[in-house]
Amino acid sequence: MDWLSALPVCAVPLAVALVLVAESGLLIGLVLPGSSLVIGFGVLAGAGLVPLPVAALTVAAATVAGAALGHRRAARAGSGALLPTGGWLGRLLPVRVRRVVDRSASPWAGAVARQPVRIAGMSQLVTGARTLAPRIAARSGVPLSTVLRGTVPAALLWSWVWWRWGLRRAPPLRC
Repeated sequence: MDWLSALPVCAVPLAVALVLVAESGLLIGLVLPGSSLVIGFGVLAGAGLVPLPVAALTVAAATVAGAALGHRRAARAGSGALLPTGGWLGRLLPVRVRRVVDRSASPWAGAVARQPVRIAGMSQLVTGARTLAPRIAARSGVPLSTVLRGTVPAALLWSWVWWRWGLRRAPPLRC
């Protein structure tokens, strides 16, 4: 961990924030390590390598920002499709795969439209759902402000639990 202490204080929180925003805001987030990254960040904070308030705020803010990013990107796409149809990902995925994903998301779109705050909150606690729920909400026409009413408290809870769990497992700081 000596090399970590040689990094600028803002480098580690910035890297964690970028990964967490991508995890909940971009489709690549389906394969990114959200929970384990937060646990590891808690360990670093517990070891004294990252200031505690900075670590806690970074995790919570990045998770909420990622959900807002995912909603905005899906709302801006506006095609009604869960997966983007343009860009490199749209060209990479076969049309058949996009149709299957959109058909399987249709029942979820109805549930999100009926209970957007509850679904947005619960999805923050499930890997993969953190990435897809804001997109499905945008597809269902749910405004971002409504989604954030569920996302913010759940993201705070999720980040606090995992960050705190990592904090409690931090090795003692050796001087």
